Amino acid sequence: MKQVESRFDYPSAWKILKSDDPIRIAFLGEVSTNTNLQVFKETVTGFTLKTYHDNFTIALMVGGPISGNPLTVAGLDAYEDVWNMRKDTTDFRVRHISLAKDGIFYTIFFSTTPASFDKANKDFDTVINSFKFQ
Repeated sequence: MKQVESRFDYPSAWKILKSDDPIRIAFLGEVSTNTNLQVFKETVTGFTLKTYHDNFTIALMVGGPISGNPLTVAGLDAYEDVWNMRKDTTDFRVRHISLAKDGIFYTIFFSTTPASFDKANKDFDTVINSFKFQ
């Protein structure tokens, strides 16, 4: 099977963070606002993209969803939703996108504090609108 690689633009203030997670192919953050971006890539069988996306959301979401839409990313059908989560004692607002290419599922996972979400959302749009496969 051909190896598919992805690329995207992101703000210059974001730093590359360390990760030992074998399915996390990108981990970037802007530490002062507790904003981060994670991109996961994994081969999953037995799930549709929608089921995979919904299960990921249900596992982490606190409360109800804020919004959710189908959209197109890199010319592919994708699913997007926004919701809240809590890690330790910190509340986060999450923007979560799932898409598939050549049988591989990709998850683009943005998180920041609720107070920073509107400002960070422009940066998130930069990533989404520039996301491409090589």
